[in-house]
Amino acid sequence: MSEMPQQVALNRIIEGDSFKLIQQVPDKSVNLLITDPPYFLNTATKKDVSAGINGETWDDARILLETDPALKAEYADESTTTDRRLTILSILKQKFFEHFLEVIEPKMADDSAMIVFNRYANVQIMRNWLKKSPKIKDKWIVDSTFEWAKTNPQPTLDPKYWSEYALIATNSFATTQRTIANLAENYVDNTTIDNTFVTTRPKNKSYVYGDNGAKHATPKPFDLWSYLIRRFSNPEDLLLDPFSGSGTTAITATDLGRNFYAFELDEKQFKASSKRLDEFKKNRGKSIFLGLHS
Repeated sequence: MSEMPQQVALNRIIEGDSFKLIQQVPDKSVNLLITDPPYFLNTATKKDVSAGINGETWDDARILLETDPALKAEYADESTTTDRRLTILSILKQKFFEHFLEVIEPKMADDSAMIVFNRYANVQIMRNWLKKSPKIKDKWIVDSTFEWAKTNPQPTLDPKYWSEYALIATNSFATTQRTIANLAENYVDNTTIDNTFVTTRPKNKSYVYGDNGAKHATPKPFDLWSYLIRRFSNPEDLLLDPFSGSGTTAITATDLGRNFYAFELDEKQFKASSKRLDEFKKNRGKSIFLGLHS
C-alpha cells in the first residue's frame, strides 16, 4: 500500500515548492483559490540581460526553460532567432499555467471559486483551459475577466500594463449564494459594471502592514484582497494561496476568520512574510481593513 502524502499545516505560511506542497492539500477541500503567480512579464532574449523585476529572477520568463530541456537547447542555440525565442517562452508560459490549473483543480471543493491574478494574456490561457479541457468539461463557469485598475500605476511600465487582471471561475456544482447568477449583483456595489475594481497599489512601505512593509516587488492591496475574499468565501472556509509572496492572503484570511494554506518558495520572502503575519496576529484588534468579520 502506498503511503499517504503528509498534509501541510493550516494557517501558517509554509516554505517550499508550491507544486509539491499542493500535492499535500486534501482533494476537494479548498473553498477559494486566491493567488498571484509570476506574470513572466519580462522576456528579454539576450543571455546578459536581467529580465526580472528589480533584477530578481522570479518574474523572468527564462526560468521556465528549466522545465523543458529540448526547448532550452533550442533557445540557447546561436542560430535561433529572437522571434523564435519569444515563441518558445510563450509555449512554456502556456504549459506553466495549464499545468498549474491541472494540479489545483482536484483540490477544489464542489462549491468553490478560483481567483488568479496575472497579465491579461495569461488569464486568457487559464480561461481557455477551464472551458476546453476534456478532464473537467462543463465543470467550471468562467466569469468575465476582472480588472484591477490602479490609481497610481508604476510610471516606468508600458500603459498597457497599468491594470492587472484576474481569472474568476466558479464551480458549477455550487448550491449557495456563490452561484454564477449572483456574480453581477455582487460586483455592483464595489466595482463598475464592467468588473473593474479601482484602488491604489501599495507603492511604499507606509501602505502595508507590519515589519516595515511587505518587502515585495508587487504586494497586493488589502482592500482588494478583502473585498474578493468576503465575496467568494464564508467564515471558516479554507483558502489556498500557492504563491504567498508578501503574505497578503494569510493576513487577510486571518483578519476575516478564514482558514488558509499559503506557500512561498523564496526563503527571504518567506521569512519576511511570516514575521509580518506573526506581528499582525500579536497586535491586531478588530479588523484593520474594512471593520468587518463577515
